Amino acid sequence: MMSQVPENGHAEPGTDPRPVLPEGLNNIALCFSGGGFRAAGFALGCFAYLEQICIKDEPLSRVVKFISSASGGSFASMAIVHAQRNGHGFEEAYRNLFNCLEGDVLLKEVLRILKDDHFWENERPGKDRNPINGFAIAYDKMLFKGDGFGVIWNTPPAGSVKEICVCTTDFTHGQQFRFQHDGSDKYKGSFGNKYLTLRTPNEGENVKAVKAQCLEVIKKIRLGDILAASSCFPAGFEPIVYPDDFSWKAGEKSLTVDELSEAIQANDEFIIPAPVARSSGERPRYGFMDGGIVDNQGIDAFGHAENRLQSEQRKKLRDALTVRAKEALKNADDTEKSMIEARLEQEKDLVQGYGYDLLAVCDVSSNYTDEYRYARPDKSSWFLKLSLVHYAVLDIILFSLGAFGIFTDVYTKAAYFLIGATGLPILVAAYNFLSFLAKKIFRKFTGKHVPPGTIGKMFGQHIWYFARLPLYRLVELLEARATSVINLAVTLFLKKIRQDSYEGYLSGSLGKSRVFDLVKLAEQKKFLTVQDEPGLKRFVENQKSRRANSIFPTSYLLSEMNREAFMEALCGENWEEMNIEVNYDNRSELLYRVIQPDAKITKVANIAARMGTTLWFDASHQQMEMRAALIASGQFTMCHTLLRFAHRFQDSSKEWKQFQDDLLADWLKFQKDPYWLYNQIGAKIGGGAEPLKNFKPLIIS
Repeated sequence: MMSQVPENGHAEPGTDPRPVLPEGLNNIALCFSGGGFRAAGFALGCFAYLEQICIKDEPLSRVVKFISSASGGSFASMAIVHAQRNGHGFEEAYRNLFNCLEGDVLLKEVLRILKDDHFWENERPGKDRNPINGFAIAYDKMLFKGDGFGVIWNTPPAGSVKEICVCTTDFTHGQQFRFQHDGSDKYKGSFGNKYLTLRTPNEGENVKAVKAQCLEVIKKIRLGDILAASSCFPAGFEPIVYPDDFSWKAGEKSLTVDELSEAIQANDEFIIPAPVARSSGERPRYGFMDGGIVDNQGIDAFGHAENRLQSEQRKKLRDALTVRAKEALKNADDTEKSMIEARLEQEKDLVQGYGYDLLAVCDVSSNYTDEYRYARPDKSSWFLKLSLVHYAVLDIILFSLGAFGIFTDVYTKAAYFLIGATGLPILVAAYNFLSFLAKKIFRKFTGKHVPPGTIGKMFGQHIWYFARLPLYRLVELLEARATSVINLAVTLFLKKIRQDSYEGYLSGSLGKSRVFDLVKLAEQKKFLTVQDEPGLKRFVENQKSRRANSIFPTSYLLSEMNREAFMEALCGENWEEMNIEVNYDNRSELLYRVIQPDAKITKVANIAARMGTTLWFDASHQQMEMRAALIASGQFTMCHTLLRFAHRFQDSSKEWKQFQDDLLADWLKFQKDPYWLYNQIGAKIGGGAEPLKNFKPLIIS
């Protein structure tokens, strides 16, 4: 039976089953999911709380080393890192993004830009004049002030995010494409993907010079265009095209289509090129779309970043072991030297990098779906009970009446109206019939036969059957196919990818059976024995549990619809079984009970969970204070998940205890007023001048 946990929140030494953080909380990674404005607002709130909570007298945001993002989450990640690389604080990023998220301000700016010839003729002559490029220019103006990707190459100031990865989807090759860098000259992370990446030198070219030249071109890509590439979700937008849509001109400075084309090389082995385009010498063009198509949570990008960090840490640990062994070898005899060297090799084999101490996946997607409404025929309307044949006969009769009226000069105005209204369907039908007849004659004389497609074959051979169906049957057929395709692409497909991403990431978690297998493996290979307690402890602790080291602040986590799953997750963490208590207001309470949200938090979470994927807040959103709800929800959900995280580990240090106490204090404040931090930030950024809009006390009944 679990021993009673004392006042410091931990079991007695040797009895606490919770793991430890080998180096404390020094490396944090964040993933910001896609989801339009709801993702941007929620992620902004999550990071805002990291600025609020401190550990070792420093905001927790100071140890965030990596952020990956897709779609709407890229608003927050890029705004934060852009401000940091320019030497500004979080307030600058918060203010810029907060203002961008106001109502339909962004949408109105996009519409203004689309009407303005100046942008398209002078500044962005290579861009197609379409909505996604209008948004790209608006992002450039409202968030990034014309800065290019080269800003990310600026040396990260102390306490700022080291590496950022903005995900989009290479629509041509069907792969994730990454705009990423960490501000260092020796950065080893990849840019692009394996099919579309920086150009490598041809034979005889200087490798360093070519690489530097290509990087200079990439640095000039506008951040607004990168954000547009990450956030242009299907159905809502068209692809943003490389290289054309990434070109620009500003006075004597420019980024040309030719430069962009030369900087990138493509492996098109699985692409069937258009013969006309390639033979005419036209440059290949590649479409980018929403980063959430492949990985809406950005978890895959994090996996690669963690592998790089673990490799760096492993090298440092191995180097430290070598140094220690050299010191021991100085005063050792030959026998001892052999033992020390053998032991060194064994320990080097066991050493692993721990990776990131904490991953927070800030996600506004969910497992929940609306019930699929199956199409049902509407038989109530007489209009839909007739078939196409009936309407075709009626059309011919009305057309004939119109022709008769014109010919006899009777009711000529009405006659011309009938001819105009009924003539177009007849012309379309006549055109299709004559085209079909011409193709049939052509094939007969040339001997060439092109088989029709599946749909054309089905409708062509059975057109008389479909023509005689009542319209309500045709509407049902079309509606069922349209809604099922939309549901597949927008809901089921993305949710399946989401589930696979989480399952793939969490599959590396360490359970009891895994520990048993590791111990057996260690003994079989004689790396260590069960009597070698320090070695065994080190071996097991280095096998990090991804479940323990991850938190998942989601916009729906504390909402009413997630209540059952939330309680199940709490039970799975064994808070109640371990009997962990926290102290506040001169009393003790089980952590299991304290971390359950009250009605005020649930109400705000319900509002945030209700938001759909858009790039504006309409009148109903503004009436619900949706922007405020999303930001506040990000703040208190991050606090909640960090509170749970902090009690998963055993640590008797004063700093960790203070961290737990501060999280608890903030959580209790959120329980009383979910908007307290939202309003506090507003007052701070207002600086005594006119406060930002909507920063006012919100009454939660």
